[in-house]
Amino acid sequence: MDGVPDVTQPWPVDSDGKFQIPYVRPVGQSVIVQGLGATHYVKEIRYNGAALSGSSVPLDQEAVAPSLTIVLDDKPATIAGYVVLPAGRTIRPTVIAVKWPWDLTVPGTFGSAQADASGSFVITGLSPGEYRVIALPSLPQDLMAVSQATLERVVAGATKVELSPGALLNVTLEPTVLPTLL
Repeated sequence: MDGVPDVTQPWPVDSDGKFQIPYVRPVGQSVIVQGLGATHYVKEIRYNGAALSGSSVPLDQEAVAPSLTIVLDDKPATIAGYVVLPAGRTIRPTVIAVKWPWDLTVPGTFGSAQADASGSFVITGLSPGEYRVIALPSLPQDLMAVSQATLERVVAGATKVELSPGALLNVTLEPTVLPTLL
């Protein structure tokens, strides 16, 4: 359609860190910030000055000059460590850190890394807060084979860590096998 922006494409940011997307329809929109790497994280998203609890932006048709502010921070936390592998095993587990309480609608609520053959891993670019960290020897081919309740129960029982701004936390984990079809 002519005059309607393609909001699925990246928008150029000026030297002040600002950008504008004209003609956005006044319906709920989702905000996704990508490409920050390990140096920054999304600290907060505000719409018309009010902090959002997730990534969904409820656009207000009555707002005279609506504004969306994405606040970045340059003090992301890092979780590094080691997964204790059974003797003779050469698996490369996937380590997942989920911000707690679990709410996948909030940006930056999880991070992951694949451990190397010796079990070492590093997860960077995490926002400060409480996390649950788990090492999975392999991910199921179809994560849908694992019920939401089972996944939540497994993550709730994972290793609990607290990250402060700019922290580097070292943890040692043992692999956890996900039960399937429960």
